[in-house]
Formats: sequence, C-alpha cells, structure tokens
Amino acid sequence: MIQPPALNLDIAGVDLLFDGDGYSICEVNSAPGFQGFETATGLNVARLVLEHCRSTVQLSPPVQQRERTIPPELAFVA
Repeated sequence: MIQPPALNLDIAGVDLLFDGDGYSICEVNSAPGFQGFETATGLNVARLVLEHCRSTVQLSPPVQQRERTIPPELAFVA
C-alpha cells in the first residue's frame, strides 16, 4: 500500500478502482478533493487538515512589517 510519507506528502488523496476481487490504486493526489468523503462520513475534513497542520508546524515569531513603497513609475497619478 502506498502511504503519503512514501511520497513525501503529509496529506494525499488516493483514488481506488474497485472490481469483483478487490481494488487497485488508480492515482495519488497531492491536493485531494474531499467533498464526497465528507458527504459519506459526515466528517469535517477541512477542520481535520487544519488541526493536522497546526499540530505539525512550529509557528515562528511574526515578521516585522516593513513600510511598503511604490516605485514612482508604478504610482497612480491623478
């Protein structure tokens, strides 16, 4: 069985093709859609993905805002 870590992915969608004897893996998606899965299971997949991201990413301190300057040639002239 292919697992997302084997593909260097944290989250993946696996498309399966079913036949009388079992199933075959059709493809693995790095940006899976999950609407059908949510409908079938009643799970809020977007929330679960967000919780996964929050639990695995170390938050760095906020970056200081710099003053934005617009080059004169791009500035709007009234």
